[in-house]
Amino acid sequence: MEWFLILSLVSAGLVLLIIEVLFIPGTTILGVFGIIILMAGVVMTFHYFGSETGWIVAGSSFLVSGLVLYISFRGKIWKRFSLKTAIESRAYESLEGVIAIGTVGITTSALRPVGNAEIAGRIYEVKTPGGYLDAGKKIRVVRVMENQVIVETIE
Repeated sequence: MEWFLILSLVSAGLVLLIIEVLFIPGTTILGVFGIIILMAGVVMTFHYFGSETGWIVAGSSFLVSGLVLYISFRGKIWKRFSLKTAIESRAYESLEGVIAIGTVGITTSALRPVGNAEIAGRIYEVKTPGGYLDAGKKIRVVRVMENQVIVETIE
């Protein structure tokens, strides 16, 4: 029964260390908890089976944890969980010159007075001079300033 408890503690500690390093790095909570559990298993080995067996389990735990972490990084397991796409848009793109005054579009959301509209095949955030417009209304661009598109309804 003691061996089962010791092996369970050492295995749980190793699993928590691997989770910390591979899946949620930087939190340190699982890593510290894993080390504590691993050390508890080693201390229990010293207590139940003496110093010779305790040192064997301590050394084995150290070697196995190092080997598992080495294999995990060497095998590039972490690449399956890493972000592979990049955001290519910019926050403050100037729309001057991109959208011509007089271009016609259609609202894709309600404008109260700000909302979204499709203009020339792309969705833009647009603004009315003050009135509200429902989705699906035809609009025309009346002014473009930096990153703001002012529109009016076409009746």
